[in-house]
Amino acid sequence: MRYDRICNAILTCIAVIMVSAATFAQGTTSRVTGIVTDNNGAAVPGAVLTLSNPRTNSSLTTTTSDSGNYVFDLVQPGTYTITVEKQGFKKFVSVNNTVLINQPATVNITLEIGDVSAVVTVESTAEAVQTSTSGNVGSTIEQQTLESLPIVGLRGRNPLDLLNYQPGVVNGANTGGGVHVNGGRDRAFNFTLDGIDINESTAGGSNFTPLRPNPDSIQEFQIVTSNATAELGRSSGAQVTLVTRSGTNRYSGNIFEFYQTPRFIANEFENNLLGIRRRQFVQHIYGGNFGGPVPTFGFGDGGKFRPLKDKAFFFMNYQRLYATETRLAQRTVYTQQARAGLFRYVVGQRNSPAGTATASVNPDGSPRFPNCGGSTTTNCIQTYNAATSSPITFDPLTTSILNSYPLPNDFSVGDGLNFAGFNFNAPQLEKQWDLTLRFDYIHNANNRFYFRYAEGEQNTLGDSVNGGLQPFPGFPNLVNTYRRPKNYAFNYRWSPTAKFTNEFIFGLSRFRFKFATPEPRADVPFTFNTVTNAYTNFAYNARAARTWQIVDNVTYDLSPHVIKFGINFRLGRQFDDRSSAGGQIEPLVGFGAGSSDFSAFGLPTAGSTSINSNDLANLRSLINNLIGRIGSYSQGFVVDPKNPANWAPAGTRWNWFAYYPEYDFYIQDTWKFRPNLTLDLGLRYEVKLSPSSKDLPVLAPNQLFTIGATPTNTLRWQEGKLFPDDWNNFGPSVGFAWDPFKSGKTSIRANYRLSYDRFPSQVFANSIFQSAPGNTFSASASGIALQNLLIRNGLPNLFPTQTPNQLRQPPAFSTSSITLVDPDMRYPEVHQWFVGFQREIFWDQVLEVDYIGKRGTHLFGGYDSNQVNIFAKDPRCPENFLEAFNTLRSNTTANSCLINLLFTGDPTNNAGTATFRGIAAIQSTLSLTNTGGSVATAAQVVSQRTSGSNQMLAVTINNPFFFQRFPQFSGALNVLDSNDYSRYNGLEVILKRRLKNGIGYQIGYTWSMSKDTRSFDPTFTIVSRANAQSASSTPFNIYDRNLNYAWSDFDRRHVLQATYVFEVPIGRGRKVGRDMPKALDWIIGGWQLSGTYNWASGRPFTVYSGINTFSNVVQSFANCNNCPRDLGGLVERNGTNYWFSEAAQAMFSQPAPGELGNTGRNYFIGPRQFQTDASLLKKFRFTETMSFDLRVDARNLTNNASFGLPTATFNSSVFGRIRDNVTSFARRIQFSGKFNF
Repeated sequence: MRYDRICNAILTCIAVIMVSAATFAQGTTSRVTGIVTDNNGAAVPGAVLTLSNPRTNSSLTTTTSDSGNYVFDLVQPGTYTITVEKQGFKKFVSVNNTVLINQPATVNITLEIGDVSAVVTVESTAEAVQTSTSGNVGSTIEQQTLESLPIVGLRGRNPLDLLNYQPGVVNGANTGGGVHVNGGRDRAFNFTLDGIDINESTAGGSNFTPLRPNPDSIQEFQIVTSNATAELGRSSGAQVTLVTRSGTNRYSGNIFEFYQTPRFIANEFENNLLGIRRRQFVQHIYGGNFGGPVPTFGFGDGGKFRPLKDKAFFFMNYQRLYATETRLAQRTVYTQQARAGLFRYVVGQRNSPAGTATASVNPDGSPRFPNCGGSTTTNCIQTYNAATSSPITFDPLTTSILNSYPLPNDFSVGDGLNFAGFNFNAPQLEKQWDLTLRFDYIHNANNRFYFRYAEGEQNTLGDSVNGGLQPFPGFPNLVNTYRRPKNYAFNYRWSPTAKFTNEFIFGLSRFRFKFATPEPRADVPFTFNTVTNAYTNFAYNARAARTWQIVDNVTYDLSPHVIKFGINFRLGRQFDDRSSAGGQIEPLVGFGAGSSDFSAFGLPTAGSTSINSNDLANLRSLINNLIGRIGSYSQGFVVDPKNPANWAPAGTRWNWFAYYPEYDFYIQDTWKFRPNLTLDLGLRYEVKLSPSSKDLPVLAPNQLFTIGATPTNTLRWQEGKLFPDDWNNFGPSVGFAWDPFKSGKTSIRANYRLSYDRFPSQVFANSIFQSAPGNTFSASASGIALQNLLIRNGLPNLFPTQTPNQLRQPPAFSTSSITLVDPDMRYPEVHQWFVGFQREIFWDQVLEVDYIGKRGTHLFGGYDSNQVNIFAKDPRCPENFLEAFNTLRSNTTANSCLINLLFTGDPTNNAGTATFRGIAAIQSTLSLTNTGGSVATAAQVVSQRTSGSNQMLAVTINNPFFFQRFPQFSGALNVLDSNDYSRYNGLEVILKRRLKNGIGYQIGYTWSMSKDTRSFDPTFTIVSRANAQSASSTPFNIYDRNLNYAWSDFDRRHVLQATYVFEVPIGRGRKVGRDMPKALDWIIGGWQLSGTYNWASGRPFTVYSGINTFSNVVQSFANCNNCPRDLGGLVERNGTNYWFSEAAQAMFSQPAPGELGNTGRNYFIGPRQFQTDASLLKKFRFTETMSFDLRVDARNLTNNASFGLPTATFNSSVFGRIRDNVTSFARRIQFSGKFNF
């Protein structure tokens, strides 16, 4: 196997490297550098420098070069003392120099002439501005700040929540994690812990990692928001580096408890609106730290207990979480009358919920119209009695289930009269534990290593994120989610000389997610129409990822050049264990009524003086639910891996191993071109391979299917690669850092970087491997909807009638859908450029102004290659399809040559036009109301029409490709490709002060503009369709993707963010009351205030017409002539919140068939967002080493409601309504206590 050969070659290479040179742990260390001069500014060569850590008494030694330069590289973050000695000069000592991850500390030293026995001691001479690297734009959050800032979570204490308050970071998206950095996609993050990836490697994520470090386990973490230098990163987005705490020469630790209770949690905005009481939430987070020197326990030392100070250290952190809560669950249920088979409808209009302009019911569910009778024949309520009119009795199982549901309590949804909403607070239980262990050993100054182990478990019972809440009170959960991450890191550092240092890191990251139905019911294989399904026979889906990682970097100090080069190899594997494969391996029955026979039911006929056509469809659906009549029946089958020529037995699960190796190399020269000018010259090379598999082959089509490909209906799947291996990923990183005044207080930096992004492997697992013809098969009972079969009588047997090899050749026509990979797909590229200015000003503050630009090309995207051609034309007729459609729509008696030809093969046979007009799905498109005009929908209906068992167009005009180029999958032929692009320009103004003397803060303002053709990676959403906001990232015309180029889903023009920590300067040892009595200090001393602030302008959204006037994939835009982007604003209409006033709504109109609409993608701007969190802490100090922290944290302190996007479909009855759509959580207060020792 190719993968095994590559692995063997790589491991052999690593063995050779480890013999000749050790390596550096990427992203876990930093550098201390500078120049040593005398009083006249002349370089001092040969000076001996010692860098020591007072917490462990470990030290490193080097000497200055001929130019006076020195470098300590691969230094663990912390606080250090620098000592300089040179004959003829006084000894120099600089204490309390803070070294941050990936941010070189520049300490320039001036020696005074004198005897070496004389000592000059100074405090923290490290420069506050960055003059030693051109890149790594971002922020570092140190340990005290990390512990102090409020993190009030719903599933623990996630330090990554603090990313939201860093300049360049914005929140909000239509799909995905929703956290974007400087125009990057939300899955372009890279998270590491001690140099080893902790990414959710299958699907990515913006502020989520399977392993969940907590603030008490982390020493500090850094977020690089742009222009990472060559040794960092694998992605274009944020590089987030976390470092585990380590032990010191003193035994220390803590015990903590964080507690939340509903008594201190405000009710959610939507609950108040819906009249639902405050939901329950009780969360306990408890645990502790302990660390120090490793004891000997008397071994080999005469039985005496002795700590191995200065040699061996340990650290451990353990945390548990137990949380019970309720979440708002919004369900759909039948009314009491509908359960009994009494379907009510308004004669003369469509049924509509309360709160709409044409509401059928009042908010309490009572009808707004009288019953029909006598002279009252319109605008009245008529009733159809299914119990007496149905020739088939009601099914006992389906009716018993429906009758077990509660009755509606929210009539603002549904149709009001027959089905409506049921809202309640559903319970969710969260159980977590996390353990971190670290062991450090310093053999001598040249050899040291550490080992870190981290493991956890996070289980969510009734997982609301994955649709797992109880369907109704007292019912079993729908989904329980189980997560199990593990992560290991081994680090060895070898420095045989002062000029050569290397480290080696070997790591393993693994995690497993399982999404399970806790109580599947084999006797309920069916799904209801219209209302919520309370039961399922679905078992579970699970995936497991394992990544071996080898990081090997080498540093040579050749001052004024410092050369660093290395590798980062990731050997990834994903294992999928699924119920969903080729559909669902458990039988799946639907009660769809579209093809059912209702001729004997005496149904009313749709019309303006009778029942509305939509209400008639809902009536048919109700009847099939009540009688249990089967509308569809399918079951998935998987190929037998032991015998790929046959299918495995029914119910066999889909098990698939896929491999994703990545091989990264880099080299970088940090050149001190002048004492005040540093040049960075770097190159990163990344080898990215097409995924491979084990046991079963990867299958791909044998012909092209992309834009411009020749139409075909003979695609066949064969063994092969999804796309070529990518060997051409060279990413330069060049820049400079300049101190123009040579004072160490001003920095001007610039950098260019080319980065490459990876593909989320879950997209291949979800949409490619398990859906390839011949790997799986969804067996369907053909024509079952016409057979009047009832669920009470059992199900017929299903099994594939063809072999896997035969099914690799799908039939020439189907209405099925499939997702494929563009064989020319390549990995995304992002060009980044940055220019920044930093100036240290008064009071230890730094003013920073940065410009950041990005240009993304070959970005990951997708489209439907079977977009219909509404301009299709046959030479036998003068008009194209659009023209024919418009003719028939404008004239109810007109006939069409083309329509006749398509339906009968004879352009003069008017039966074709009559048939076209009689198709129910066509009738609504021909309407002259604002719901008509969907010419693309009509085209697809015709394209999918059959004549016998064949596609009609293949029979009548001998052209199966008339509307769609690949009729084998006329439902959709989705293509994953790399043809999207983006642009970003941002200006950041930052004022910051590192925590010193009890006060530290960062205030950042960002003005930015982000534009793209697509705003998210296709992972769980491939090609979004219709009127979903995420559908605005789907090409409106696959032949002109530039039509999609507009403001990104996450574009927020103005963002103001801040973090702060303020120790009140009152109390013992502080500025005021330094020597106050201890009792008084317990009352007024030891207070600390900290917090976060985030204000952002609104993000854009698309207003859809609600009709398909151009594409069958995505609805067209609404027209709005001369409308400004900020047309909307929060207003109250009909007693609820709307974004568009009635006057604004009146400015909208529908585009004509063939037009796309004039507003465009993401034209309008939605509501702004605001949140501020705060923390108040009181420290009670018992001794120098023992204290107790009493603390209260508040999330959303002002209890502000940040609204989401409105209903943005013009022909919707609730167009412009926001109502209860909020993106913020109500204020919640967390209490905690921590005992430190």
